[in-house]
Amino acid sequence: MGIVKELTIEEKVRNYFDSQGYVYYNLEQSRVLLEQNPNSERTFQMLESGGDFKTLEDIRSHYNLIAPTHYLITAPLRPLKEKLLSFLYNVVNEHNPDVVVDAGCGVGLQVCFLARAFPERRFIGYDLSYGMIVEAEKRRQRLGLENVELWIAPHEKFNPQTRPNFIYTQESLSQFNFGSIEEAKQVNVALGNFSNLLPRGGLYALLFTDYLSDDARHFIRNFTHEFGFEKFMDHSEGVEIESEILYPTMLLYQKVN
Repeated sequence: MGIVKELTIEEKVRNYFDSQGYVYYNLEQSRVLLEQNPNSERTFQMLESGGDFKTLEDIRSHYNLIAPTHYLITAPLRPLKEKLLSFLYNVVNEHNPDVVVDAGCGVGLQVCFLARAFPERRFIGYDLSYGMIVEAEKRRQRLGLENVELWIAPHEKFNPQTRPNFIYTQESLSQFNFGSIEEAKQVNVALGNFSNLLPRGGLYALLFTDYLSDDARHFIRNFTHEFGFEKFMDHSEGVEIESEILYPTMLLYQKVN
């Protein structure tokens, strides 16, 4: 009998994305498929606005609208998302947190993968958008996961009874450009709550599908330091998409006080 080769984490993530119907499409293919959707006109209007979010209600409305077609909109980013999910898997595997929170979990792609990979741990995903949580709950049920809770909540109102020791954000803060007063306020609210929830030694990961500018890094450094976080890891690794090399950013912080 031959030896069964253990899959690498990259292969596990790739297989998972395939099993969830998260097919890679380039920008043109994604657009063509979106045009076949009944809500395509409104969806394109929202996308072409450039994500110009002024209020939390703008964000909620945007993600409620695109929730059913989120996989098509983000399909061109699949290689980047695979890299980020592999990073999250490694953090959970190496640091063994008991309770993990996906802050802004969207359609639940990441939190459900981690929950299936680590059935002995508890996972909580929350999102501002009702539409996103509906899609996440469908995924949770399809996978038969009992160790995942899903909440509808903004950052400032998320308050679980059991304190997490690892929180990550992949998109829920990255829509901000780290510049305006309103954007700074939202980041301030989120990090303030994460700081209150995490114990000393707890971990927070801030993930982006692109490379951060020096200004953005300076902005983040000021906020994380203010709330008692110290940088634990700063990693960016090139990913080739359509003959172009892109650099997703993975920042890991530890609560020190």
